[in-house]
Amino acid sequence: LNGFGRFVGVLVLVTWLGWQAVGAVTAALIGFWTCVGVALWQTRTVVTGPGAPVDWRGLLARVVPLSLGLGASQFVMAADMLVVKGVWPEETVGYYAAAGTIGRALVYFTVPLVSVMFPKVVRSAVLSQETGVMALALGATALMGGAAALACTLFPSLPLRIMYPNEFLVVTPLVPWFAWCMLPLTLANVLVGNLLARRRFESVPWLVLVALGYGLTLMLRADEMRTAPQETAFRIVLQTLGFYSLLLFGVAAWFTWRRKGQEPSV
Repeated sequence: LNGFGRFVGVLVLVTWLGWQAVGAVTAALIGFWTCVGVALWQTRTVVTGPGAPVDWRGLLARVVPLSLGLGASQFVMAADMLVVKGVWPEETVGYYAAAGTIGRALVYFTVPLVSVMFPKVVRSAVLSQETGVMALALGATALMGGAAALACTLFPSLPLRIMYPNEFLVVTPLVPWFAWCMLPLTLANVLVGNLLARRRFESVPWLVLVALGYGLTLMLRADEMRTAPQETAFRIVLQTLGFYSLLLFGVAAWFTWRRKGQEPSV
């Protein structure tokens, strides 16, 4: 339902109504709240039943790391738009957002896999059972994401022709860049979800540091973007995005497969 809601939302809001980046984000919101609505309906007897005392300290000890860990990858995915809107005029941002929407669709395309994996990993951790669900999700994400990125490389203008007027074809060279820069982020999402499901919250400060470093780097390079030719400026943003996406994946991978006793200090 999440993926279907996102797909229909993008089709209607972006393709038919021309809402561009706003439409893509709204489509993600529609898909998310569709799932939330179904979940609330299925658990309505529990939600509306008698309550019990809440251990707020214990709850926050779990919720805060979960929010920060998931928020780090979301920040890396979206922070570039926050910066470029302060650097370029609206019409220029629109061209960048068009290519960005296609690149970010790669992440949205694989999000349902992480959503399915998370509760299964939680259950296996609680029962102390080994499971191959993370490896399966990572492999499927790599295959689907790699295939999508390859398609964007071989046919970069096709999604632009489907979703936007012909004037947006000028950003065709950016489509492969966006796709490959987003691929490490899709893989990082799987690993981060696995770490958080197993309550391995020692990774969270490092994930947050990567996200903060990304935001700071974009702000420090803002003047360089303003003075560079438009295509060069676009590539500066994408190179920064690609580097930090890969770094986030590297951090998540290290915490996923590190040996016990190799605990970093913050």
